[in-house]
Amino acid sequence: MPLSEDEQHVLNEIEHTLSLDSPRLASSLRAARPRHWRSLGGQLLADLSLALTGLVVVLIGVHANSGVGIAVSLIGYALVVLSVHTMVSTVRSRR
Repeated sequence: MPLSEDEQHVLNEIEHTLSLDSPRLASSLRAARPRHWRSLGGQLLADLSLALTGLVVVLIGVHANSGVGIAVSLIGYALVVLSVHTMVSTVRSRR
């Protein structure tokens, strides 16, 4: 969840004060900050791949003629729902 403008302003003030008071600590914290290793397109591509994999798993489960087929279909459905949820939350968080 992104920070509001006020929260971002307060955070920037805290970072600035910390860098003045303890420059070594501030630089080590900056180095430890997590980086976003996937771009928006890469994340969406990964989610789309997961959704397609889930659809394939659903189809495999449908063609199985046993109780295992139902379980496999439910797992595939869960993969599709998870990937769509991740796509929607990724797009919303990057606005």
